[in-house]
Amino acid sequence: MKGFIYGIFIKGSLAYVGKTTRSPHERWAEHESYVNDKTLKHSQQNHLYEAMRINEYEFKMLYEGDFASNYELESKEKRLIEELQPRYNWEGVRAPYRYSNQKVDKEWWELHTIESEKKLWQLF
Repeated sequence: MKGFIYGIFIKGSLAYVGKTTRSPHERWAEHESYVNDKTLKHSQQNHLYEAMRINEYEFKMLYEGDFASNYELESKEKRLIEELQPRYNWEGVRAPYRYSNQKVDKEWWELHTIESEKKLWQLF
């Protein structure tokens, strides 16, 4: 199966690594629709989309190849996340939760509010 691993870059820095077996352009359009949808409930990637709303961003292909299974594609994505440490991949940082249905550590959450994101991005 054909698989793609892509990066979302904000202000030239790698912010997120994702994977897809669909057309990369189709997947990128999906991300852009989330950026434009201001009604999104809080989700795992809410901070990524908020950062994309207030900064210039671009999508780049990081890896393209044939994979024996979705597991193999996912493993390659996770290795890249570990190596590159993008800011908004929960798997790549020691965030208090990986998925939105798990409990959130309040202190960590207060440090990662939308206002602090805006202040942080102004430093770059």
